[in-house]
Amino acid sequence: MMRTSLGLFLVVLCTASAPPARSTAAAPAHAEADSRQARSADWCAGHGVPESKCTKCNPSLIPPFRADDDWCAGHGFPESVCPSCRPQTPPAGDAPVADWCLEHGLPESKCTKCSPGLVAAFVAADDWCSTHGFPESVCPTCNPQPVPPGGERAAIEARTVRLQEASLEGTAGIETARVRRLQTTAFVECAARIAFNADRI
Repeated sequence: MMRTSLGLFLVVLCTASAPPARSTAAAPAHAEADSRQARSADWCAGHGVPESKCTKCNPSLIPPFRADDDWCAGHGFPESVCPSCRPQTPPAGDAPVADWCLEHGLPESKCTKCSPGLVAAFVAADDWCSTHGFPESVCPTCNPQPVPPGGERAAIEARTVRLQEASLEGTAGIETARVRRLQTTAFVECAARIAFNADRI
């Protein structure tokens, strides 16, 4: 009787101390989510290429791509990811979007200040705020919209012009000067005559 009791005690003890089996079904889902998030983070919405290969945002990447013979001279991007020659689909997730008007605080595709031609369509659809001159559904005063993730950066990048070569500055008539700290006064006293070219106003 004592042996039987001792045997039962050991079986119960081993069963109780055994760790619960872990479910591995969720592991692939987490791995896929992490991979999708990584792809979304590595995306330049302003230029439509992976951020890690965007030579517009990171000009220092140009020499390595040229050395590897992976360069599109016509558009200034690596040939393998050139948005004009080889356009890619933006990754899903929280990738920055360029559809945002920083000046007026609503989606660029619905900004009637930047694109007055859109007004008639919104008025016809009865989606119009006559007080502020925006579509009622996205009026920044009546119905303010949150800035989408990365929207501000993407909007700035979409309006940033970067020349392929520094020598093109002179061709375009761009002149720059190094900033210097100087002492000056708040006003200048002098006798002067103001003239202007009316043809250039």
